[in-house]
Amino acid sequence: MPKTDLPIATVLRIMRRAGAERVAEDVQERLAERLAEYCVVVTKRSLEVCQHAGRKTIILDDLRLALDNIRARSTNGNGPQNGAT
Repeated sequence: MPKTDLPIATVLRIMRRAGAERVAEDVQERLAERLAEYCVVVTKRSLEVCQHAGRKTIILDDLRLALDNIRARSTNGNGPQNGAT
């Protein structure tokens, strides 16, 4: 049983659109877990940007800045993916 709210069927659909014909169930579950974890990281960073700007609502610019920040950190070896399995 996956430890995420992200539907496995949605993950499988995305993987099929990327060209995968068959995907083991444990792979689907693990990817769903990792995607959910990444979503939390992006949301927390977006919230930091939003609050720094004195707002309560996350807007698209907050998301863009958060993603740019996360991407830059992962390029330098300090991102959320570093050392993850």
